Amino acid sequence: SACLVGSEMCIRDSNMTAPLKTLLIGFGGIAHGLAADDRMAKWFPVATHIQALEQNPNFQLIGIVDPDPHARAIAVSDWETEAFETLQAAAALDPDVIVFATPPGKRADALATFPSIKGVVVEKPLGGDDGRHLVETCHARDIPAQVNYWRRGDATLQALATGDLKNRIGTFQAGHALYGNGLANNGSHLVDMIRMLLGEPIWVQALGDAKSVHQSPITDDVHVSFALRFDDGTCVSAHPVDFTKYREVSLDLWGTQGRLSFMQETLDIRHFDTVPNRGLNDAFEITSDAGTLLPSTVASALPNLYENLSAAINGKAALLSTGQSALRTETIIEHIKLSANQDGERLDVKMGAK
Repeated sequence: SACLVGSEMCIRDSNMTAPLKTLLIGFGGIAHGLAADDRMAKWFPVATHIQALEQNPNFQLIGIVDPDPHARAIAVSDWETEAFETLQAAAALDPDVIVFATPPGKRADALATFPSIKGVVVEKPLGGDDGRHLVETCHARDIPAQVNYWRRGDATLQALATGDLKNRIGTFQAGHALYGNGLANNGSHLVDMIRMLLGEPIWVQALGDAKSVHQSPITDDVHVSFALRFDDGTCVSAHPVDFTKYREVSLDLWGTQGRLSFMQETLDIRHFDTVPNRGLNDAFEITSDAGTLLPSTVASALPNLYENLSAAINGKAALLSTGQSALRTETIIEHIKLSANQDGERLDVKMGAK
């Protein structure tokens, strides 16, 4: 059988192991609903977990679990899969992989229902004690847990994180960023991308008060401006924008030899070089009016996370977006909120390697 991953065709060899039986828990937007968004489909032809499972021959969707009868009816009619109201009703399926497309809450307890599990995909946020319990349980059972910070599956970002960033901009000097629709929601994706590209911050500081965000899909989410400071003294500052006016998750990095901007929620990545300054002898400037567009590889980001999980289950690769890494990102988010509650106090978050 064959599958389409981004623009590349992958073929299942007849000698490969049997597909991983996969149970999808939660059947909302990120599980299947976003597949109906035609604008998203242009950039993310695989935007949902069910699409990622359907196009990857290493996985076999064997059912979904959702308490909503309407969601279960859609799963049966549109995706031709079995649907269950409770985990207990699906226990006899003996899945190899669970996809948690649900809010945090008793995810770790759900693993006890399925002793057969070999791997897990988890939507962020992991969610405090529940997330830590899930990561600890997976570690104790030697279960690879891939968290859907999807940019870690983006090939262009991977190349930048492993050396191309320094090659393009030299030594990092300063950065600024925008996010919206909630600090725990899109803000966590931004913080995780910053960690991926620049490494671990050593302290965080809120730059203003936390304000409630009612449109965020995460309960009690907030907006707050903040700064992340790194071991070498450099900082990235970030500020929220109102997604009811327009959407943006952006990051702008300035180095000693150039600049990289990540705009339109990472759909547009541009490199700006240094050239002689147009208004002064013996000086230089950044070509901010003439950037070079880097190839967009967002289309294969989520499929890459699934392909990577399959390889990790078979002992052939390390996970790209581990539970331990996701906990670090969420610890930073919690410290930003704590700093806002403490009138902008700097809080230590040094946690080791990224």
